Amino acid sequence: MGQIIDISQFNNVTDFSKVKQKVEAVIIRLGYRACLTGKITTDLLFEKHLAGCKANAIPFSLYFVTTAINILEARQEAMFVANAAKKYMNEYPLPVFVDTETVKVNGCEGRSNGLEPSLRTCIIQEFCNTLQSQGVPAGIYAGANWLNNKLQMSRLPFSVWCADYSGALDYKGSYVLWQYTSTGEIDGIKGHVDISKRYSSNEVVPTPVQPSSTESDNIKSVLAIMSKEVGYLEKKSGDIKYLYSKTANAGSGNYTKYGAEMHAVYPKTMDYPAPWCDAWFDWCIYQVFGKRAPEVLRGQFDDYTINSAAYYKKAGAWTLTPKAGYQIFLNDSKGNICHTGAVMFVDTKFVYTYEGNTSGASGVVANGGGVAKKSYPLNYYRIAGYGIPNYNFVRSINTTNTTNTANTANTTNTTNTTNTTEPCNKDYAGIYSVIASSLNLRTGAGKSNPIIVAIPKGAKVTNYGFYMMDGEDVWLHVTFGKQVGYCSKKYLSK
Repeated sequence: MGQIIDISQFNNVTDFSKVKQKVEAVIIRLGYRACLTGKITTDLLFEKHLAGCKANAIPFSLYFVTTAINILEARQEAMFVANAAKKYMNEYPLPVFVDTETVKVNGCEGRSNGLEPSLRTCIIQEFCNTLQSQGVPAGIYAGANWLNNKLQMSRLPFSVWCADYSGALDYKGSYVLWQYTSTGEIDGIKGHVDISKRYSSNEVVPTPVQPSSTESDNIKSVLAIMSKEVGYLEKKSGDIKYLYSKTANAGSGNYTKYGAEMHAVYPKTMDYPAPWCDAWFDWCIYQVFGKRAPEVLRGQFDDYTINSAAYYKKAGAWTLTPKAGYQIFLNDSKGNICHTGAVMFVDTKFVYTYEGNTSGASGVVANGGGVAKKSYPLNYYRIAGYGIPNYNFVRSINTTNTTNTANTANTTNTTNTTNTTEPCNKDYAGIYSVIASSLNLRTGAGKSNPIIVAIPKGAKVTNYGFYMMDGEDVWLHVTFGKQVGYCSKKYLSK
């Protein structure tokens, strides 16, 4: 097989006609998420490199450098990549790759460098699944050490592009590309360039994988997300520009990113603004499981703690014995459930928790306005009990129909896992004014969907980044008063 090179703004390509004579294909960097600011950015030379390959009929694919820290960001990145791939490419000689690696800027660690393997694997799963749900073949680029130690590759049945410059590839799994040097030389390129060897199907015997996640994997992923949220403070207003800051605009208005996003996902039972301890727990579960999170919660998204407890009880998933990952329910002084959180770990005397809408003060603090770590004696009289989420639920990473067995319920559910979550683009998030004389709020994306209400010109709607496509048109998932639905973006202005 021939040589394959990858190029970005750091490569000086002077003559694509000469490059064509030396390579089988080119993998072009489409862009990256900035490792400090988190902004999705197009590679400065992407358009030039794209034009050079097309003008010289050089087969090409794309890659994108991720620094996503949760599945919403992974989905956002993947939709950015998918939209470009579908626009620019007619055929895919190779998959479109997500590049995951250690990133530093001026000695500063990148925002995703410290992710633990289970969470990082969830993020790469989500990226690849989202890409393939859009009809774009997905692959993973990483160094051999990264593949061996920082990803759970048994859960990632996607094409692998492995980097290893030692002269002998130290990755034992299957792969389609080996990037064996970063100091290659190719006619038509000034300076060094990465070079990879492509392997045909008869050169590499793929390692069969059964994509799944264990109960332990799932609990670790959820608790890792909860840990990162400690310190977040409730906002005094719903101003979007402050909603995703941990501490800015702090106040007692019950405005949080958790309530906003869960209301956008499930407006029927997730009020906003509203007390948000349960919304926080649901949001953390949603980061790992997407819209299938209600199956993990034994019912549905609900910001009323009594209802959430009732779902666990009805499912026979209620206990007085805590365990890491369980949902703790706490009573008020009259013995009524008033607050909830997550069990972090348990020792012989105490249960330790992560909680939303609380404070670091001792005892039960409902409506405390922040995310904090807490602890209670195991025999504390205000502990009502514990809900047992269905962490045995297997997170399929296929894009086809798969059979999923929930062990605790001893039932088998066949579910289509393709495109289970709405695309999210935080650039769309904000407060919009209606610029049409009247704008229909609809139940879905597209004019064929029923009208909920007509919104008058000048009225305000709010979007939290969620959207759907109808052909080439973007339809934003918005709130208008207590109504939630879809509006065409072309008739809205920030």
